[in-house]
Amino acid sequence: MQSDPRNHYSKEPAINCFIIAASYMAARAIFDGAGDKVTNYGACLNPAIAFAIIIAALVPAGADSLDYVWLYPVMPFVGSLLGFLFYELVYK
Repeated sequence: MQSDPRNHYSKEPAINCFIIAASYMAARAIFDGAGDKVTNYGACLNPAIAFAIIIAALVPAGADSLDYVWLYPVMPFVGSLLGFLFYELVYK
């Protein structure tokens, strides 16, 4: 929503960049609180890096590391659908 010029809180680009960065850091803090529930290394918001970590974990953890591999191709679509619904039904 911060990429839409109508929703900017400030005319200063640095403030808007700070809002986007703070949102990202909040998301990281939320997911890092999950501990070892997603992988042995904590949650990763970059699907490419997360997939590489899961593949690398095949050696020490075996097939157990593939338990949550489905999250990375499926959840971006679920999140985009929820974001669209929130924006259309709640925010507007």
